[in-house]
Amino acid sequence: MKRFAFRLERVLKVRETVLSTRQVALAGAQFRLGQEEETLAAVTGTLRRSESQFRKAASGAAAPWRLALASRYVRFLEFEEDKQQVEVEKARDQVEICRQRLIEARQETRILEKLKDKRFGSYVSEVLKEDQSTLDEIGVTSYVTRGQV
Repeated sequence: MKRFAFRLERVLKVRETVLSTRQVALAGAQFRLGQEEETLAAVTGTLRRSESQFRKAASGAAAPWRLALASRYVRFLEFEEDKQQVEVEKARDQVEICRQRLIEARQETRILEKLKDKRFGSYVSEVLKEDQSTLDEIGVTSYVTRGQV
């Protein structure tokens, strides 16, 4: 009997390649999310320290221009924090999109793998039937030839 050949093998290989590509894309999106969260943490930490310093300066005898400058800097940091939170949300959305695409690719690949396994099982049972048929023929031929001698 001829060897097993899955007609959709190329399609399966393409789907596996797509799956690998989407895994890499998800890893990249997760890395970017980590970077954005680190940046947000750094901006937030700087903002908290600056607010603390501004309160100390405001409670003491500080020049008005220093207070105005410190106030502007705190507002700038608040703006940067808000902007960075938006970037973190965008990165989270991108991670979720990549995760969904990866799930879809896995499902498509699994479908083809199951089909391949099913067809291989059919192939194996067909081979076993042919082997059994051949053995039956040999047995019948052997029985008939023994009976004639």
